[in-house]
Amino acid sequence: RGARRRRQGEGPLHVPTIMPATARIPDAFAGAAAAMPEPQRALLVDGADPSTVPAEEVMRTLGGGVAAACFATDVVTLPRLLCRSACEALAAAVDAEHDCIRDTVDGAPDCQLNLTCEELSALIGAAHVEAIAAVARALDLRGGGGRQRELAMVEAFVRKYTPATRPWHPFHQDRARITVNVALSDDSQHGGGRLLGLFADGVVRFDRAAGDATVHFSRVVHGVSRMEHGTRYALIVFLGEEPPVRRTLGPDGVWTRAVDV
Repeated sequence: RGARRRRQGEGPLHVPTIMPATARIPDAFAGAAAAMPEPQRALLVDGADPSTVPAEEVMRTLGGGVAAACFATDVVTLPRLLCRSACEALAAAVDAEHDCIRDTVDGAPDCQLNLTCEELSALIGAAHVEAIAAVARALDLRGGGGRQRELAMVEAFVRKYTPATRPWHPFHQDRARITVNVALSDDSQHGGGRLLGLFADGVVRFDRAAGDATVHFSRVVHGVSRMEHGTRYALIVFLGEEPPVRRTLGPDGVWTRAVDV
């Protein structure tokens, strides 16, 4: 399961719209799609090959509120961090009970189940929760964190994507030190819905199987491309202290910043 990159030195290429003309955008997302800058729309809505869209062009459209592009060392992909039964338990939980509230990034509705640490442990077991914390600590240590620093769980939730309810997720940065993003379904079982990251050397698409975890510093700019068919499930866990600078994405595709005082 590799990631696709644009080769250094290549110029920008024409990006065709390859989504079927009959694929209707839900009303709740139509306005955001129409207002989205072209490089973002190409990747998130139109299903363009990531190697054809320069990451620096996407970064420019995000405005001054977003940090500079990160490097490949800011992310680690770990196969089978969660077992199949744990993935199935979390997917069943969000199917059975979820909130449809406005997302803090784009204001569009999410199909999401928020979980406390205790609730997450009850669903997947304490050993799996510790495994999530351990991979976060390992990346934090590699990035200069102290060996004794505790990375508390800031937030955990299961998110469900379908073409009709939550077709994509805009590019954004998270608000904790470390993010652990675990695929709960195989990418091969649904159309679209790929995790994308913006890096200094190009756009990366992460192709994952159920249980695979993408662990990254929360400053990494990432999003999820448009769902074509099927259902996508993911577990997101934020660990570490929330930073003083909070970034949100406006409906025009431009970031704004707020600083806690």
